[in-house]
Amino acid sequence: MSRYYFDSGVFITPIIKNREQRVIDECIEWQTKIKEGQVEAFTSCLTWDELVYVVQKRNGKELAGRIGERFLQLSNIGFIAADEDIIKGAQDLLGNSNVRPRDSIHAFTSLMHAEGNIVTLDVEKSDFRKFRNSDQTPILNIIEIR
Repeated sequence: MSRYYFDSGVFITPIIKNREQRVIDECIEWQTKIKEGQVEAFTSCLTWDELVYVVQKRNGKELAGRIGERFLQLSNIGFIAADEDIIKGAQDLLGNSNVRPRDSIHAFTSLMHAEGNIVTLDVEKSDFRKFRNSDQTPILNIIEIR
């Protein structure tokens, strides 16, 4: 079974409906695959923060609380702590490159738990394409929802 790391947009987009319907539908399809155990799924604990923050900002604290609780009850997904090992690995990835620290945390977590397979909507906004080996080959396998 394939292992995937899920960026927060996969969970946020169907709630706030800020994209085209086909993108929302694909996010829901990925969530269904997770719930049904069709993929081995992982995300960072930071994803909960990002999800609740966006929903609270747009829709208020009450809805954000309900969404956060429902997210934590999602079956068949592993929540990975941004612990010392993850942060040290993210720091190593950061190196001298011009990438955002949070993207570095997500990238390293995907490398450690999902073989670098990362499902995301925000390839253009994120720094995921910037992560490369010394020979400039990409270190992440980006599955972009668009």
